[in-house]
Amino acid sequence: MGAFSCSGGVFGQIVFLFGRFFSCLISCAFHNLIQKCVMVYSSVAFPEA
Repeated sequence: MGAFSCSGGVFGQIVFLFGRFFSCLISCAFHNLIQKCVMVYSSVAFPEA
């Protein structure tokens, strides 16, 4: 029973770390997407810049 609870704790930590990693990855990708959209919009709206 002790080993089961220990492995459960490790599994929970792994899931938590993966959740943090994926949320960071998604937010980074979303931020880059917004930056790219702003760059394209500014180049279209202000072609002389």
